[in-house]
Amino acid sequence: RHMETAHELNDYFLENITAGLAGLVVKRPDAIYQPGKRNFNWIKLKRHEEEGQLDDTLDCLILGYYAGKGKRAAFGIGAFLVGVYNPAEDCFQTVAKIGTGLRDDEWRALKKQCDAEKVSHKLANVVVSKSLEPDVWVAPKIVVMIRADEITRSPVHSAGRDNEGVGYALRFPRIMGPRPDKSATEATTVDEVKSLFKIQKK
Repeated sequence: RHMETAHELNDYFLENITAGLAGLVVKRPDAIYQPGKRNFNWIKLKRHEEEGQLDDTLDCLILGYYAGKGKRAAFGIGAFLVGVYNPAEDCFQTVAKIGTGLRDDEWRALKKQCDAEKVSHKLANVVVSKSLEPDVWVAPKIVVMIRADEITRSPVHSAGRDNEGVGYALRFPRIMGPRPDKSATEATTVDEVKSLFKIQKK
């Protein structure tokens, strides 16, 4: 498969990680294989494996979505913006931008569900960095199960943001499916995200 940009390569990498593969072998189109040579003509692109990875799933809320590009243009959606609930401030804060983890039919079904909850502007109880604002805002009602490799600190996402502007984010997140049994305030909370972050480091 031919890739033109790093963004395309990253999307394809995440698709394969979601499918259960360890990674990709990437080569320059004109490069020949040279055994034992260490250069960037042929490289292995793998997941970062380490002890203390996140074993739990999180129940996150869809806060919006981004228009699709390439193959996703046919779906009208390229990625979802998801967040968690902050009961202390009664608001929803972002924790991931996700473009992997669903079959094509599931992707379309979830977009249809989002469109039924579409709102014309960002709601007052949704906290999102300017750089992450989606093309379409969705009322925080749809809960989805998320699996991720780990929780990291993030200057972009607003979940649990401290005085220095650093919050929490999910690394290699993928949507596993909807959680219709959960309401918005029953979603994973910011405090639970913080607890999982501490547990994974032990």
